[in-house]
This record gives sequence, structure tokens and C-alpha cells, in this order.
Amino acid sequence: MGLALTSAALPASPRLQITVDPPAKALRGLDLAAYTQLAEETCDAPAWRLQRHAQDLPEQLTQALRAFGYYAPEVTAEFFPATADKACWSAEVRIQPGEPVRISRRQITVLGEAQALPALPEAIAASPVQPGAILHHGDYEALKRTLMRLLTQQGYLDARWQQAVLRVNPDALSAEVILTLDSGSPYRIGALSYQGELPLSAQRLQRISGIRTGD
Repeated sequence: MGLALTSAALPASPRLQITVDPPAKALRGLDLAAYTQLAEETCDAPAWRLQRHAQDLPEQLTQALRAFGYYAPEVTAEFFPATADKACWSAEVRIQPGEPVRISRRQITVLGEAQALPALPEAIAASPVQPGAILHHGDYEALKRTLMRLLTQQGYLDARWQQAVLRVNPDALSAEVILTLDSGSPYRIGALSYQGELPLSAQRLQRISGIRTGD
């Protein structure tokens, strides 16, 4: 990682150019500039602040790339400060992503009465969190949210994560996903009662609502 300061012809507005070489499919379409503080600065920002943000570019982008499975990138940045003619600053960043971390092991266990819910294995199968896939922290968190949401929709309001481990070994380019979800027992609807003056009979209201004791 490194930063170089260079004098060159500058554009009239801020420009932060980030090049990933060689291209990585998992990073295609990402706005990596959004993970930097320099991208938020304007042409008239104080020079000391621009210099500081420019120096932080390699570290900020290195940290950002970890979320997408790239734990050992090489990031170099070149910063072009504004000149006396009021031209704006620019910066060019080159990223060599290196090899990504892949999921070597995925163990997902559901405890409790929800073991028989077909929606859970369907969601797990549909998730991109699969053995051999590039580790993506967002996909990992999305899978956890999806499983918990499915349980909540089915009345498992006490469901909790007994274990939620994402173990990354950057040297081995491997990651382990270990999830243990304790669903507990589902909440069920008890006896139904209606109060006040009702325009319809209680039996008809129950038929209209579709709510049944025990659901």
C-alpha cells in the first residue's frame, strides 16, 4: 500500500478514479469510492484534510474489500493536489485484489420445533452462502436475517442464535460459517373473544377474519 503526490493537469471538479486490475467478478459494479472519505470532499476543501484523506485511501479500501472476501489486496494511491490556478484535486487508485477467501465449511443447525419447517432448508439452499463460494459478509448477514424472519412469521417469537460464528483464516484463504438457531416453540392463538356492540355475530366475524384458535 502507498501514496504518491504528483503535479499534473487537473480536472475542474473532484475525481477519484479506482481501477481493479486484474478485474474481479465479485467486485464488478461496486462503487468502491463510496467507502472512502476523500470522495465526499469538494474542490475547496482544506488542503490538510485532503492530504489526510488521501493518505487514508489504501487503508480504507483494504478494509472495505474484506467485506467482499478480499483480505490481502495491494492498494496504491496517487493524489494530485489543486494548483495555483484553482484547478481541483484528483486521485487515482490501483487495486490488485489478490485471491479471495472462500467458504470451506458451512454448518447450519436448527434446534426446536422449527426443524420441520420446509421454508428454512429452502432459504438455506437459495442463499449464496455455500461451500466453495467467495466469502461475502453481506450475504452472511442476509442469511441470518432471512432465517430469523421466517421463524418470526411462523410464530417463533423466542427464536435466538445459540451460535453465530464466521471464522476467517486469511492465510489459508478459507472461512467457516457455523450457525446454530434455537427456534423454541411457536406462539399460538388462544381463545377468541369479542367485546362491545358487534354489527355481526362472533361466529361470522371469526369466519371473515380467518383467525382460528390454535393457529
